[in-house]
Amino acid sequence: MKRMLWMTTLLVTLVAARAGAQTTVNETRPAPLHGIVSIRNVSGFVHVTGWTRKEVQVKGTLGPKVERLEFDQDGDRTRIEVEIPDHDDDHGWNHDLKGKDIEANLEISVPQGSAIRVDGVNVEVRVANVDGDLELATVNGGVNVSGQPEEVRVTTVNGAIALNTGSKSTRLEAVNGSIEVNGGKGELEASCVNGRIEVLDGNFDEATCSTVSGDTFWRAGLDSRGSLNLETHSGTITLELPRSTSAEFNVTTFSGNITNALGPAARRTGEYGPGYQLNFELGSGSASIDISSFSGDVNIKSK
Repeated sequence: MKRMLWMTTLLVTLVAARAGAQTTVNETRPAPLHGIVSIRNVSGFVHVTGWTRKEVQVKGTLGPKVERLEFDQDGDRTRIEVEIPDHDDDHGWNHDLKGKDIEANLEISVPQGSAIRVDGVNVEVRVANVDGDLELATVNGGVNVSGQPEEVRVTTVNGAIALNTGSKSTRLEAVNGSIEVNGGKGELEASCVNGRIEVLDGNFDEATCSTVSGDTFWRAGLDSRGSLNLETHSGTITLELPRSTSAEFNVTTFSGNITNALGPAARRTGEYGPGYQLNFELGSGSASIDISSFSGDVNIKSK
């Protein structure tokens, strides 16, 4: 009787261990040097790194309730997709699938010139050393990009975005999360709802940064004939520029204050109104800088 009980307990333990085990992935497919790699994941992380080989490699682990990893290549397109069991309610969610059960943590190596498309839900995304265009989207998770991609498009709802690139065209959108930009050129468009935007380095031809309640800090360069537009509802805008800057400034607030270390003081928009406005030129005024705020303060500083 004791032996039967012991064997039953051992069998239950083995079944439970097998049910909770992760699956290890290590697969490689041939791929063109400048192809498109599309990646879809529901939970976990996606880390993509460029290399010189003409192949795509996927390493990582799959949670116990992940059905399989789809990994195929057709022409110039490579597809990597994490498959989970079918959704089972009217809202498209399987409530039995939670946490690490459907987590897939993927380390993906791709030809350096590849274009990358990532679509995630609860997924953290990192891309490094990839020169092709990037389109990265996740709902809950941060996004980190480094290297020299031609174009970068990033969207996240709950997560921070951090870029250290030399991209010619950059578009970043976050709802609840910060945006930090270190480097870049050409065009930049960054927007946040509840998050801070920091543009710390780079030299841009045309840039727009907008927030609802988050602060904006700009200390990057602006082309001599470029344009910069900074907008906020209730956040503080801080602009750091060298005194050698050549630009025309147009700054307005509805109720926020304006301080200016590069030129004249702001004046009130009306005799009894709470707002301020500031219009002045530095140098020949060849660049254009427009700043607008509803209730947040604007600080123009010298660096």
